[in-house]
Amino acid sequence: MEGYENLTAKQLEELLKKKKKEEKAANLQKRVQYELERDRLVNDLVKDARKLHEQMSFFKAKAMETMEQFRQTAKEYGDIKSSSKGGFGLRSSDGSMKVVLERNSKTEYDERAHQAEELLKEFLIDKVRKRDQKAYRAIESLLTRNRKTGQYNPVSINSLLAIEDNYDDERWIKAMQLFRESFQVIDVSLNVAFYQKDNLGKDELIPLTFSSI
Repeated sequence: MEGYENLTAKQLEELLKKKKKEEKAANLQKRVQYELERDRLVNDLVKDARKLHEQMSFFKAKAMETMEQFRQTAKEYGDIKSSSKGGFGLRSSDGSMKVVLERNSKTEYDERAHQAEELLKEFLIDKVRKRDQKAYRAIESLLTRNRKTGQYNPVSINSLLAIEDNYDDERWIKAMQLFRESFQVIDVSLNVAFYQKDNLGKDELIPLTFSSI
């Protein structure tokens, strides 16, 4: 420590304490400045995000409301397919733009389906397993459920219903009836999507979420 040769041990100790105090004060000042800049950045971005969220919410509600209001007019002019189950799309006259009201839904089977499965398995074991192993295995495979949701596969159940005339046992007939009655379509949400033709003439989604941009 050049320049400090003539200082006593006590003076050196006091000088060291002073330097540490100064360094601590400097670090504290840096920390305060950092936190001020950080908080300003976070506050500004979150404030802007909240405004944008409110604008997006208002726009979505407006788009869904106007699409729903126009639904009947579009039906009368044949602009909506008769097979539409809630969702539909509208395209501009020049074909360059399209708006789609999307209906997101899921299907499920209620408790009657479990009753149907019990009746069906009882019938299969009693009447089919020994007589027709191939049919037994095929029908049993259609009863496989999703491991996560515990739900039946609608495609498999429809395949089962397609052969409901194959047997006349009361348990089989009742099981088919219960499967058909237990099927439900549950609306999850409605959404609106917007498209514009790209340079290749294909519909290009106008992304309204950060992950899509």
